[in-house]
Amino acid sequence: MVVFVGLFTPLQGTPTIARALDLLRGQPISATLVGQGQDHAEVRAILADHPGVTWHDWVDADALPGLVAGHDVCLGIVGTGPKAQRVVPTKVYQGLAAGCAVVTGDTPAAEALGDGVLRVPPGDHAALAETLLHLATDREALVMARRRARATAASHTPEAVTAALDARLRQRPSGRPALPPLTFNAWLRWDIISAELARLAVRDVLELGPGEGAAACRLAPGRAYTGVELSARTRAITEQRLAAQGSPGRLLASMDQLADDEQFDLVCAFEVIEHIDDDAAALAAWAARVRPGGALILSTPGGPERMGPADRIAGHFRRYDPTALAGLARDAGLVDVRVVHVGYPFGYALEAVRNRVAARRLAAQGAPPAGTFGHGPADPGPDGAQGGDPDLASFTEGSSSFLQPPAWAGPATRLATAPGRWAQRRFPDRGPGLVLVGRAPLAPPA
Repeated sequence: MVVFVGLFTPLQGTPTIARALDLLRGQPISATLVGQGQDHAEVRAILADHPGVTWHDWVDADALPGLVAGHDVCLGIVGTGPKAQRVVPTKVYQGLAAGCAVVTGDTPAAEALGDGVLRVPPGDHAALAETLLHLATDREALVMARRRARATAASHTPEAVTAALDARLRQRPSGRPALPPLTFNAWLRWDIISAELARLAVRDVLELGPGEGAAACRLAPGRAYTGVELSARTRAITEQRLAAQGSPGRLLASMDQLADDEQFDLVCAFEVIEHIDDDAAALAAWAARVRPGGALILSTPGGPERMGPADRIAGHFRRYDPTALAGLARDAGLVDVRVVHVGYPFGYALEAVRNRVAARRLAAQGAPPAGTFGHGPADPGPDGAQGGDPDLASFTEGSSSFLQPPAWAGPATRLATAPGRWAQRRFPDRGPGLVLVGRAPLAPPA
């Protein structure tokens, strides 16, 4: 009436099972023991010449359910090791599914099955023998134990176990929301940046100034994402968008909130450095956060002579010469520095449109004359926090929303920029935007 199936490992406590059966010689109890393994010889020695024990070295998987179901009681494990305290073995669930009364060790893991199983102290062969004898001599107790086993099995089917999760998932909107839209210029930049990302092995990423999270939602999937965003408004937008994409990240208000020794495989800042007065200090602080061998990627407007109303309304201190920008990165300790241009030829047309719109907006707002911004006492430090001129700070904070497309326009802006993305790949030395890529050395300089 009793069956045990296993590999006779110490986890299973088969010598305890053998000693219990040995105590029951002469009682109306028969047992089938299936398997071989480490403790098999000891078990055979204990049960030598036991008339009520049937041995099977192996039973095919197709025949095993029928064999187990043909018995009244299925034994689980009664080992005393630490692993036995943590696991409920497959044989227990097989016994429940077969409608057997299941007897197993009284462990924290087995408590999860409630009264669906009968529990005995691990390693206690006398208690096990007593429980088996009780089931053999009390028909009502056996029937009730088997009934509880069937009920427990029904509550542990795949459908039952996952029902709560399935209900939660069904309450969520189907599919992920569309990625936040990119502006025309941002699509041109992302075409270059995404190609650089494909060459890198990135586990974690630090983004400086994620704004409203359009790039963050493209950087975060599959990576540990950290963003440092000064604006509480745009930081909240980024947090919401990352959560909606199923890639929640860590959003901080300042680099001071990072651990002193915290570094990342990738540090990036897209259209940020031009907002910072002391750009050399900022870039050095960013580079210090790149793990040895990791990369820093930044984008910024190029061409100092191209400063215009769109730069002023965004709060830019400057635009960059590519050679000067590369020198700034090397001074910050980066190696293998490369700078490519972005946006030829369509970026020039887009810039002209942005300048016309910005000029009208500045005039309507009664903004200061050209040249006022970028020459005041603002000193942001390495975080890029704007100090000094409050108008510059407010212009910079609003730049993340300037000419942002509506959510529905994302596919349209991507499609519209396809010719520009194709063209700029063929002219990496032309265009009004710049993308810099540098690497942190594997070892500090001698």
